[in-house]
Amino acid sequence: MIDILIPLYNNEKYIGKCIESIKEQDFKDFNVYIIDDGSTDNSLQKAIDAINKDDRFFILSRQNKGVSITRQELIELAKNKYITFIDSDDYFYCKDALTKLITTIKQEDSDIVICNILKKIKNKLIDNRCSNKKIETVDNIKALEDLLYIKHNGATFCGTLFKRELFNNIKFKKDMLYEDTDVIYKLVDNAKKITYYNTPIYVYRIKKENSIMRSSFSEKNMILIDISKDIINYIKEHHPELENAAIYTINNNCLELLKLKVLSKKEYDDNEKIIKEIRKNKTIIINDKNSSKGKIIQTKIASKGEFYFKILMFTYTKILHKY
Repeated sequence: MIDILIPLYNNEKYIGKCIESIKEQDFKDFNVYIIDDGSTDNSLQKAIDAINKDDRFFILSRQNKGVSITRQELIELAKNKYITFIDSDDYFYCKDALTKLITTIKQEDSDIVICNILKKIKNKLIDNRCSNKKIETVDNIKALEDLLYIKHNGATFCGTLFKRELFNNIKFKKDMLYEDTDVIYKLVDNAKKITYYNTPIYVYRIKKENSIMRSSFSEKNMILIDISKDIINYIKEHHPELENAAIYTINNNCLELLKLKVLSKKEYDDNEKIIKEIRKNKTIIINDKNSSKGKIIQTKIASKGEFYFKILMFTYTKILHKY
């Protein structure tokens, strides 16, 4: 009834835990499709060992094509009515994660169910949302507004169950960074009913070696601004009443890019492009009642210049990671 889709690349340390968390589920009616995207470590063998001849698991290994193509190929392999993604370094938090997802999507007659994500830093689990176990079902307009204002899980597939048919006319683009951001707002808009189940089922691992202080930045990352502008154009055409929410998204994405840039200590030829975009949207963000205090503070500081934002981010990450 559920297809679980796992893109795998160089995660030999964590793929075993990911697979074990699936095998431990009390809901057993699932298939798992794994594509090893040309890993150069021992990920493939670790996955095979963890599967241990469980015939619900199907694994394919091929040359590296990138995560966006891998996600698209996984969707094309899927055959069941419902699909969910799990990244190869993450895992299900509880043994009834699939039960909660499938029960809720049927009970609410929804197209998408979104549950809470726990973030794991070192050995500490952090719940960024109040897990009160409440269930709320909304239409696509409200869900799209929530998504643009980065509520619930934001632009991620983690902790989410989809009707597979939502992907029929929506494809992941080749060689696309931020493939989730590029696709998920279209999926939400295509849905009729979206349900939030405010309980944690998924652990998103923030690995020290891949933390933002060690992330890389290059000109390729700037595609996120183009994606954000595509979102704004889409919203203006289809839901003009949500234009401020779309501006909030592009501002948030610019802040994330700037954060990545200053903490990875990389230069970029068009040094002011991100800052200019933030300055352009500053007034709207500050006056929008839906803007979070944190984003308003970041926007104000970023608009003063990269130097001031760098001080803010280094202070924040030192507190967060306690290096």
